[in-house]
Amino acid sequence: MARRQEQEPARNEVTEVARDVLRMELPIRMPGLGHVNCYAIVDSEGAAVVDPGLPGPGTWKALQDRLHQAGLETRHVHTVVVTHSHPDHFGCANRF
Repeated sequence: MARRQEQEPARNEVTEVARDVLRMELPIRMPGLGHVNCYAIVDSEGAAVVDPGLPGPGTWKALQDRLHQAGLETRHVHTVVVTHSHPDHFGCANRF
């Protein structure tokens, strides 16, 4: 049986899924999951980040690395959007 996309390990690459919408896969250690999708929506003011992953230094470092690949730093993030209250979607929100 094929694995679902979210069961795959996080890839380091940042993917532009639509104009100025970047998908960043963040690693997680939860049963049945290999990563959580985080998005950066880039605009003239910087970026909004959607679902910034689990709390902890590993996720924070991965998020910083992916933002850097996209030419962004954490100081460029003006908004954080959390789609729902699972820890793998809101954990690093307080770091911003």
